[in-house]
Amino acid sequence: MKYLGLTARRFRQRLEYSQVAMAERLGITAVHLSNIENGKAIPSPKLLSKYQELWGIDLYVLAWCDEPNSDQLPPSVRAVAGELRNVWSGIVEHVVATEKSEDQRAHA
Repeated sequence: MKYLGLTARRFRQRLEYSQVAMAERLGITAVHLSNIENGKAIPSPKLLSKYQELWGIDLYVLAWCDEPNSDQLPPSVRAVAGELRNVWSGIVEHVVATEKSEDQRAHA
């Protein structure tokens, strides 16, 4: 999926993590994360599981929800896709708020 790397980047940016910090959390190198974000590498199943473990995020579902061409979906699917997008948007917002709260407590 061509948007998987872009989705990984957007999620990292929402968390306000540098590539180095995100890579450390994921247990990979910053170079590997950069390659994923730039579409030069595909995340392994183990790495996808790490996103799920750390943040409860399924990158494939999130990438599908972020798909910019949802208007090309059949009309009968668009409403459901919009609802799914809204739910996942709320999940990401919750994860971001939780991460920021935990980060503030760690630095207090």
